[in-house]
Amino acid sequence: EPTQKPTTAPTTAPTTAPTEPTTAPTEPATEPTTAPTTAPKPTYTRRKLVFELTQEDVDEFYRLLAENEELSIAGVDLEAIDASTELLDAQYEYLGAQRTIAMILHRCDLSNNALNDQYLECVEICTDAYDAYMEMTRRVYLSDTPAKDYLFEDWTEQDIAMLLAYEGEIADLSARNEVITEEYRIAKSDDIAIPLYIEFIQNNNRIAQHYGYDNYYDYAYAMVYERDYDAEDMEIVRQYGKQYLTEAFEKSLRSFNNSMGSLSEAEYNIVVDFVNNQFDKTRRNYVNLYLDAIPESMSEIMTTMIKVDSVFTNSKKADKGAFTTTIGDISFCYFGPGYFSSSTVIHEAGHYYASRFTDLGAIPLDLAETHSQGNEWLFAHFLKDYILAQPYEALINYRLYSDMNTIMISMMIDEFESRIYSMDVSNFTAADFDAVMESVVTQYFKMSYVNENMTDINAYWRAVVVDQPVYYISYGISAMASIGLYSMAVEDFDAALAAYQTLCENPQEDLVFLGNIAAVGLNGPFDEEFYIELLEILNSRG
Repeated sequence: EPTQKPTTAPTTAPTTAPTEPTTAPTEPATEPTTAPTTAPKPTYTRRKLVFELTQEDVDEFYRLLAENEELSIAGVDLEAIDASTELLDAQYEYLGAQRTIAMILHRCDLSNNALNDQYLECVEICTDAYDAYMEMTRRVYLSDTPAKDYLFEDWTEQDIAMLLAYEGEIADLSARNEVITEEYRIAKSDDIAIPLYIEFIQNNNRIAQHYGYDNYYDYAYAMVYERDYDAEDMEIVRQYGKQYLTEAFEKSLRSFNNSMGSLSEAEYNIVVDFVNNQFDKTRRNYVNLYLDAIPESMSEIMTTMIKVDSVFTNSKKADKGAFTTTIGDISFCYFGPGYFSSSTVIHEAGHYYASRFTDLGAIPLDLAETHSQGNEWLFAHFLKDYILAQPYEALINYRLYSDMNTIMISMMIDEFESRIYSMDVSNFTAADFDAVMESVVTQYFKMSYVNENMTDINAYWRAVVVDQPVYYISYGISAMASIGLYSMAVEDFDAALAAYQTLCENPQEDLVFLGNIAAVGLNGPFDEEFYIELLEILNSRG
């Protein structure tokens, strides 16, 4: 579309995925006891990431920007405007792709100052480009161009309002937050991290206020993550949490402990191997068995991710975690040290598969996380025929416990952020933030119970609230839909696969998240039936 607003701006929703909170068995791992069959696989060549941005590339962007503005304001030659816009957008996307490559190379070696500087310089370049693009688009909109109706025919009233509200300070605040994120990532103490977090909160709130929102929490729900529910709706989920989920978590933990405790040493090691052992792309394994069994289109795409569009690094200098992002017109997955178990690989394969059909930045994050967590549950159900019965039941109990962990912690993190972003935190200490979290947690459990059976909650919130602020609830909401997909798979695996394919390959934009999962027969977080069904599943597992 001519003179369209940029789609890769610094303030758009992140496409990376933080790692869910899980507590895994910790015994030494052993090899799988079931020898997978061998089958021919296609030959792949791993993609090499090369950063090649030059000043000439940047200059070309600004040349195209000026040309596009001149043509758009003249408003005479619509074909020339279209051609100019296509070239401008391609150059803008190239800058963004180079920024992503710089980010991945930096993540692969956090100790390399040159890579860090290269990434931050690219962030600045892209931020300036976004600012210039937005300012140019606003000038065109406010001009007397005869092509105005043509140029903005697909823009909504909200799009126009956001454009007119935009100021250069928004780009500056976003760029500063990128720097804060990197500094926070390597901070060694609260003395360093907490002042950074306070500045980060204040910057986010300032961005939200530019766009007419009281705080960033409300803004992020509506504009960054495009959720089809708001803060008031989340109160319904929190009430269901107190009514059903505390009991459900306790049942999931009890079932997991009981099933693990009843295993022989050999059976126990089967579960431990699956949970802890790193995926080895050089040998046949459970992942390959799954890829052989699912529809060919799914298998081919997910195999391409593993063999071509990914980086696996065990370097101690690399960033921990796993995520999927985009580089121009391709998707790419990063797996850091300790973050390529079979489940993590399958998780990111779900993101990658869906990204081949839909832009990750153009769909609700709840739906994107259903793509990843739903794939994990289909994988887990598939293993029924390849793992001995008792270890398999323990593995399913582990997954239920892990997801209940995710759901509860995501609800706590989300409510913590809802409070933090509506408070004056300018004089907060670390103890003040921890006190807010404790007041949230104690609505559900004692702090000691959470710290012993879920995670060190005050260490955990520090790890997830800066990389993707107000993001974390998407893990819990999507985990609910994904458990529903597992329940469907138990009854009919092919039907569950078909539902999953629909969510990945053909989501309906107008249905957002809740409508899309309902369309394939899944209950959502506002359906009491989900919570009742969840308790029934857990009750059936002892």
